[in-house]
Amino acid sequence: SSPSSNAKLHDLIKNNKKSNILYLGWKNSSELIEYICAGDIYAQPGTQSITFNNSICCQTPIIAYKYDLYSYFYDVSSIIWIKSIDDLKNCLFTIVNDESILANLKTEAISNKNLIYYNKVLFTSCAVIRKYLNGFKEVVMNYALIGCGRIAINHIKAAVNNKLNIVAVCDINLSHIDILYDKTKFDDIYGVSKVKKYVDYKVMINENPDIELIAIATDSGVHAEIAKYCIKKNINVIIEKPMAMSMSDCNEIISLSQEHKVKVSVCHQNRFNLAIQVMRKALENGRFGKISHGAINVRWNRGKDYYDQANWRGKWASDGGCLFNQCIHGIDLLRWMMGDDVEEVYGIKQQFHHYIECEDIGMAVVKFKNGAIGTIEGTVNVFKENLEETLYLFGEKGTCKIGGKSTNNIDFWNFADIDVNDDKNKSLQEETSNVYGNGHTSLYSDVIEAIRNDRKPYVDAIAGRNAVEMILAIYKSSVEDKPIKFPVNDVQSTDFIGSF
Repeated sequence: SSPSSNAKLHDLIKNNKKSNILYLGWKNSSELIEYICAGDIYAQPGTQSITFNNSICCQTPIIAYKYDLYSYFYDVSSIIWIKSIDDLKNCLFTIVNDESILANLKTEAISNKNLIYYNKVLFTSCAVIRKYLNGFKEVVMNYALIGCGRIAINHIKAAVNNKLNIVAVCDINLSHIDILYDKTKFDDIYGVSKVKKYVDYKVMINENPDIELIAIATDSGVHAEIAKYCIKKNINVIIEKPMAMSMSDCNEIISLSQEHKVKVSVCHQNRFNLAIQVMRKALENGRFGKISHGAINVRWNRGKDYYDQANWRGKWASDGGCLFNQCIHGIDLLRWMMGDDVEEVYGIKQQFHHYIECEDIGMAVVKFKNGAIGTIEGTVNVFKENLEETLYLFGEKGTCKIGGKSTNNIDFWNFADIDVNDDKNKSLQEETSNVYGNGHTSLYSDVIEAIRNDRKPYVDAIAGRNAVEMILAIYKSSVEDKPIKFPVNDVQSTDFIGSF
């Protein structure tokens, strides 16, 4: 096939810069049939031989695309030269049919933790092996939820929307599970006995070793403890915000996830809001120019009744104040948009209501390493009901204001250059049923794809750590009454007990 005779195939190659699969050593392309059953699978094309340790690996690169095989000749610039295992890092797996090549690859694979050898195939992860053994058919992923409180319904909806197999749910209070059952109609969807109930997450995990993904939606103070246990059991995790209550726990979660090669995502689901995605695209395309400053304002209502519903709320050890609980989504967005690298922060916190241990007002000025300035305002003292979560971004060539109750609407959109979508963006509004937005389903979809394709999640553990670091720095600054330089280490929420 040629570019002129098969435009679809040509576009597929042109628009995909990295190989998903690279086949080495095949003399007859028909032999690939037994390995390919479904999906958009393709190999990097080339017109010349590819060598590894002076051996010919492949004279006719093969592309497999939706059941059809093509022998495809393309320009010399697209050839991949294999000189070491590192050159295979962009491939999901490598099928090897040449014994001399296989011996070299296998030797390196034994000492390379990123590669797994199985049945003449070199894989980059166990997830890819599962896909291989199942003929690349869609494999249902087994899922469990730990914590069945206020936010649990969003996680269950996201799991159902992504067709996960919900194996079990866990909460130390069985009445929370019963309420969740009533809300989700588990019995109608799965049958009376399909979803198991547990009060001990360790028992749940040990009795169900086939669980591949767990969401942690407990009180914040035990997020890290549960996450670390799951990771050590080689289970991928989605952690509700905040990721942890201390910098040491954040760093340990990141280290453990790398050691056990599992995916960790932190539930900053507002990154998937339509308005946020439009802003991010404009930023990445350079439409803002140099960023001058940005701001996040979270002005919500949480009264005494809210804190009385659960005894862990509003406490330093288990929750933190409005910055840690309510404003953290906005803080994540601000730091992400402003470039992540922080020079220093100066913060203040105040407590207007004395039925909680922590702050109900928090403010900060952030100096970023790129010279931009950010401001943060978070409060739960708005009378009667939530008012807004608003993100501003100001650049030399563009300004954007994203408003709504959960950064879900574009309120102002103005740029020096013109884009065909500008008129549509100026009036973009995303309907949401609550302040949590619609992002859980998209976040789950991304994590599932990250597990299956062995890539990092869009919102990874480092993103979760960055949000926690910012908040702990604000707390530390308010207590010490001075700017706090970054990075911030050896700080935890309980350091501020008695600060009011």
